[in-house]
This record gives sequence, structure tokens and C-alpha cells, in this order.
Amino acid sequence: MLEPFAYDRKRAGMILQTKRLRENYTQEKLAEVAGCSPRTIVDIEGGKVGMSIEMLLTLCSLLKTTPDEVLLGEGNGSVEWLVEEMRALTPEQRKVAIDIISPYIESVLRPDAK
Repeated sequence: MLEPFAYDRKRAGMILQTKRLRENYTQEKLAEVAGCSPRTIVDIEGGKVGMSIEMLLTLCSLLKTTPDEVLLGEGNGSVEWLVEEMRALTPEQRKVAIDIISPYIESVLRPDAK
């Protein structure tokens, strides 16, 4: 028998919160345009409650994301989310991030190189 799909509400809530902040919405403004109460947004972002399909699609549309990204996690194994995050950084922050990430990638791809 097929098991029902269960998603991580806390992770989904964190993704939605990150997207909300990136789009410069307050919880109150997002609730207003989404047609729900601010408490609903607080509870969704906190992982306390799930969402109807209608609410998921509404929030995804407003926050410029997809249901896959929200339900399955950032990027679903792809790197688009990382590219988006890097673009949001200042040039100085981007340099620091690259300085941190590069040695790790190098060690994984070329473990014998030292």
C-alpha cells in the first residue's frame, strides 16, 4: 500500500519565511494579500499548521516560488537555489561565501590534491 506523502512543515515554513523576507513582505501584508489572518502566516512559518492546496498555491504565487520547492525543500537537489542566494549577496559577502565554499568543493572533487 502506498504511504501518504508527509512534508516537513517546519522546513516548508522556513522556506516561505525566507521568500517572504526576500520579497519585502511583512507577515501582516502577506496575510492581507493572501486573504488570511496574520496568525495563519505566523503558524505556517513556524511549522505549527499545514496549508490547504489553495493557500500553498497563493503563497507560492505571491512569493515567486513553487510548491515543489516549498514541500520538497530548496532546490530539490539542484543548484538554482544556491545561485539565487549568491545573487542576493553583496559583492563582498559573495567573495566571503566563495572563499568558504571553494575549499570544500575542491576537497570533494579532488581529494588527493593538496
